[in-house]
Amino acid sequence: MSKRFQGSLRGLALPAGLFVIFLVAVNLSAQTNPCDLNGDGVVNIADVLDAVQMFRGESQCTADILSAGVCSWQVVRRVESATLTGVCVTGNPSPPTLSVSSLSPTLIESGQSSVGTVTLSGGSAGAGGVLVALTSSSPAAGVPPSVLIPEGSASATFPITGNEVAGSSSVIVTASYSGVWSTAGLTVNPAQLSLSSLSVSPGSFASGQTATGIIELSGPAPSGGASVSLAGTNNAISFPPAVTVTQGSDSANFTVTANMVTAATEVQLTASYSGGNSSVTLTIDPASVTLSWVASTSPDIAGYNVFRGTVSGGPYTQLNTALVPGTSYVDSTVLPGSTYFYVTTAVNTTDIQSAYSNQAEAAVP
Repeated sequence: MSKRFQGSLRGLALPAGLFVIFLVAVNLSAQTNPCDLNGDGVVNIADVLDAVQMFRGESQCTADILSAGVCSWQVVRRVESATLTGVCVTGNPSPPTLSVSSLSPTLIESGQSSVGTVTLSGGSAGAGGVLVALTSSSPAAGVPPSVLIPEGSASATFPITGNEVAGSSSVIVTASYSGVWSTAGLTVNPAQLSLSSLSVSPGSFASGQTATGIIELSGPAPSGGASVSLAGTNNAISFPPAVTVTQGSDSANFTVTANMVTAATEVQLTASYSGGNSSVTLTIDPASVTLSWVASTSPDIAGYNVFRGTVSGGPYTQLNTALVPGTSYVDSTVLPGSTYFYVTTAVNTTDIQSAYSNQAEAAVP
């Protein structure tokens, strides 16, 4: 019974009718040929068909695969490019040139952004575009994993984000495509902390009352905190000379107290930090007590007098200089933190005054 072997066979006759069979290996050097696209060990029409498939139906390049001596890196580069982009070009072109043509700006702060541009030289991207891989040398700047140069275009832009850094950081941005790469550099500095806003609520309050001020920074305060100075245009309010925003926080509260005024008074409060200012205008009203009472049922009432004392039961001092025609009165001469006692009398048209009314007590904050 005979057997058939692939490859070349050589046999030597041995005693007892035995044979030793040697297999001579087939030359496999063709398997490493870059144009052996299907890996069958030879470069033939099958590779041309694979190339057509890779070139997405285009066949004008496949002659290079079968031509003697042209299965070079140029052809392989073109095959790789065609696999990624669907582009097929004739001849043996020069390798593609890619550049990160610009980063703008090249100096940013944490939280800011820059724009990078990648450019292909010698023509525009073919069908499907060109996908360019992107990397950053440092976490100080973030880039997307890739950017697509659209079909028919020679360039595309991509965003670069400055991340939080403790000190000035240099970053190299690298773009790569089909074995070609290009780099460009930028610097990321820590964000310059600034004063964002100053607010006080309420914006109008009376002598002796308080309001809450809020300072906001553009970011977290550094180690040791951030000291924000305060100043006012007059003495209508009291406030601390400086407020510290604690480390890691971006805001701080403080108290504003309205001082004694005899008439409504405006005051501007200004916060200052790192060369920046923010101001708010406040209105301080005099401290006051509003009184009201039930009208007298006596006939011919001409008006009322209002009396005030600092001790319960009197003595009392008249506040009004002319009869009060209605049944309410605002005492704007009180002092914050004081307690007062009020009575009223009714006066008829013959100028006869009644006895004191019941006493009312009012505590001024």
